[in-house]
Amino acid sequence: MLLGIDVGGTFTDAVIIENERVLYSAKRHTTHGNVAEGLLAALDGVLEGSGAAGKLKRAAISTTLVTNAIATGQLPKVNIFAVPGPGFDCRKAFPAPPVVIDGYTDHRGHNVHYAKLPATAGGFLAGAPAVVSAKFSVRNPESELALERELKARGVKDVVTGHSMSGLLGFIRRTNSAYYTAATLDLCAGFFAAVREGLKKRAIHAPLYVLKADGGTMPENLAGRYTAETYFTGPAASAVGIKALVNPARRAVSLDIGGTTTDIAFWEGNRPLFGKRGAKINGYPTAVRALHLSSVPVGGDSCLKRTESGIAIGPGRVGPAMALGGSVPTLTDAFLLLRFDDFGDVEKARSAMRSLARPGEAPEAVAGEAVRAAAGKIVAVIREMIEEYALEPVYRVEDVIKAHKFAPELVIGIGGAAKGLVPEIAGQLGLPFDIPAAALVANAVGAAVARPTILGVLRADTALGRCILPQAAQGMDIDRKFSVRDGEILLTEWLRREAQNGGVEFHGAETLWQEQFPVIRDGWQSGNIINIAMQLTPGVFFTVKGAGGQ
Repeated sequence: MLLGIDVGGTFTDAVIIENERVLYSAKRHTTHGNVAEGLLAALDGVLEGSGAAGKLKRAAISTTLVTNAIATGQLPKVNIFAVPGPGFDCRKAFPAPPVVIDGYTDHRGHNVHYAKLPATAGGFLAGAPAVVSAKFSVRNPESELALERELKARGVKDVVTGHSMSGLLGFIRRTNSAYYTAATLDLCAGFFAAVREGLKKRAIHAPLYVLKADGGTMPENLAGRYTAETYFTGPAASAVGIKALVNPARRAVSLDIGGTTTDIAFWEGNRPLFGKRGAKINGYPTAVRALHLSSVPVGGDSCLKRTESGIAIGPGRVGPAMALGGSVPTLTDAFLLLRFDDFGDVEKARSAMRSLARPGEAPEAVAGEAVRAAAGKIVAVIREMIEEYALEPVYRVEDVIKAHKFAPELVIGIGGAAKGLVPEIAGQLGLPFDIPAAALVANAVGAAVARPTILGVLRADTALGRCILPQAAQGMDIDRKFSVRDGEILLTEWLRREAQNGGVEFHGAETLWQEQFPVIRDGWQSGNIINIAMQLTPGVFFTVKGAGGQ
């Protein structure tokens, strides 16, 4: 049996899955002041009467904890020690002003000028977590490692290095990833401890996994080190849930329509599409690998207003629908009056729509206008995303050759408000649609069945006779015959060891991309530069055919 829990903006859902079916499910309100409280309430709901506690083999959660902390600005002070190299002004590139340190590692990994912590840096410590990040540290992390040792010697407990966040080039992105990781370490440690204690009190001793922004999971111990990776896990959970429930073979747009937002993702070849670079967090580019997605502030609880040009949707959520005791008309009132939903007081829903009607206009006509307006906002964002994806920069010849414009053939909807909006959205796009069974708890299903993923990067320079795995700060000598295949074997073995160290079953690895180009010196080829990125093969343990039980 597998347990999955998804903490959403309005509800926290929990499911127990066995034999490819959802046996039990529960839905409770999310408790934003104390996320663990609502999570454990949903856990109690799904366990009630199931007898499943001692039979669970794995527990996995997706949580908005980090997302909410960043969105509300509830982050502690973090000291950033940056080594940008000569001629690079990075003072406004990060969420906090950095202490800029002299030092320089060149693009081949030579330490031209060793970075050293200035004596005046002592005034910045004050017990806060710290980030050390140097340009080209993925080619040689020694500057970052030396600064880390120095900071720890001065009493700093938590130091996050840029090269440990990603093995890819992108000094600004690695630094921002390290910043958001350092800023959320304590928050996540407290949350994971509360969840672990809650599981223990309920006699659940299964290993705990946490969903990542790329749709994979990582064990609790790794999640506590790479906390920024848990940003965007809500949309990631919905993508994995759709993978488990539908596994679309055609190009598709998936919509997770909840109470406050709609998350949009694209699909091609049975997989969700990823952004070609890292995700932006709070407007800052990071190295967090994430889906190509967007969130629209439209959901079942979006408030409705009458304007001169028609029905306006939102912004935001004021409270529940009037049909459920709220004080302002919402999309859920429109859904109920049009019979897309079957819960709540229909007469109160009719009264809500009547309050928005023009003279002589029927409440049902107002409800229809509201649904069309909400669908129109989502369709506009889908079309913008298609244009944005086509315009994303490409960096390799292969990407230029294979580039094409994304053209969806299907709309897939999940979430509490899917039945009310997906048919209209599909109609406006001129596409068929699918709302799978278990759509109401699809995110929790996704968390339950998502496979663990780990990303690794290797760079080899045969002219220098050196190879490095930046995330492991591991370098080794190689000969001039070192090939791409040799690199893939090395990286696969590193991923296997990382999986074992994290308590993760190794189920194979795949190459995300690889490139090789010659090094020319004095008119002759003196060697090759080889770059490879691989990951544990992502996906789901199995597809889920339907829902049963409570």
